[in-house]
Amino acid sequence: MALCADDIKICILDKNVDAVQERLNRFMKQFKTWFSNNSLPINTDTTRAMLFHSNKTSNLIKPKIVYNNAEINCASKTNFLGTDISNNLKWNTHNQVLCSKLNNIFYMIASLERLNIIYVKKYYFAKL
Repeated sequence: MALCADDIKICILDKNVDAVQERLNRFMKQFKTWFSNNSLPINTDTTRAMLFHSNKTSNLIKPKIVYNNAEINCASKTNFLGTDISNNLKWNTHNQVLCSKLNNIFYMIASLERLNIIYVKKYYFAKL
């Protein structure tokens, strides 16, 4: 039986890149020990890191994140508790996802408008 941990968020803050790398390396050792002791595997293929920054940042130096001799890739966006977050902390990504979902819902409502009221009621009360 395999147990998996899902949606773990770790935040390391520092203005100095070397300090972030040092803290990150120390944390990853503790992280590996804890997960090994609790028989929880980490899928490094699906694990992503994110480096938050402002638009004013021109050259980003990404720290190297290694777990079990596998490098963890950085992502520019992720979904956390239903909210799409981008690495520049703007709402553009989340707004695009919401607009797409709302467009689908509006299309469904418009399609129902052309149907007979009996079918609309059946659709409304249908158990999904």
